[in-house]
Amino acid sequence: MANKAAHYWNGTTWTQLPNAGLTEADITIRYANVNIVANNFHSVKDSKDNIYISCFPINNQDTGQDGNYGKIIKISKDGTKSIAYVNQWYKAYTNENQGDMVLSKDESRLYVQNIGGNGYREICYLNVADITNGATVATSAFLNTSTVMNKFAIYQDLYIWVASGTTVKIYDYTTRQELASRTVTNTTGAIVCDKENNLYRIEFYLAGDYRAKINKLTFDGISTISSPTDITGSIGLYNYEKQLIIDKCGDLIILTNSDTASTLLKYTTTGTAF
Repeated sequence: MANKAAHYWNGTTWTQLPNAGLTEADITIRYANVNIVANNFHSVKDSKDNIYISCFPINNQDTGQDGNYGKIIKISKDGTKSIAYVNQWYKAYTNENQGDMVLSKDESRLYVQNIGGNGYREICYLNVADITNGATVATSAFLNTSTVMNKFAIYQDLYIWVASGTTVKIYDYTTRQELASRTVTNTTGAIVCDKENNLYRIEFYLAGDYRAKINKLTFDGISTISSPTDITGSIGLYNYEKQLIIDKCGDLIILTNSDTASTLLKYTTTGTAF
């Protein structure tokens, strides 16, 4: 297997990160008494250009045993790697659309999903300061929604959005109390919040052709989530759970796919493509 390499802009040219990025050893996990190379990755970047990457074998549920450990990798702007194991991270990412990682507003916590003792997914967090090379980091429970969660997003340490199947809910960040719920059409592929706490949702509705559309939901700050408003028509989204981000200006970035090409689209917060 070739090294997993990465590049960064040093002000003049693109330069490969030191130590050839990530090596196979970096992403190898001791699981069920054997070494397994991870093939399921999710990442998030903070304001200082640190990148955090979670690593799991995608088939860890198929072994019939719980996998107690995943890896969390931090790569700094200059390429310094810190690779830690995460203790009691049970079946955290068993398929692609359950791979959210979200930073807290002050970037001191990294929120992830885990499986609670009742079998339901819950939001847990890691303390970023604990991610040091060779360490074993523990997760702490934050929100148990008593449902099989697909996606979550956290807005400014004020609200938590959760999408499960055809239901979207919003919770108070401080009290963790449910504030509102809305039934939506078809499965949610991904969710993301903009700077005004508007929620954008990929609605995945035609599996064979990987067709989707993106709609927008708002919260009135009291008890009501709006009905979804479609902002795109039918678009091709093959890896639909990974292709929805909000940039620093609050605009929506989407990567679409067709049989022969991919297209990068940008929408302003008013929904206008350009």
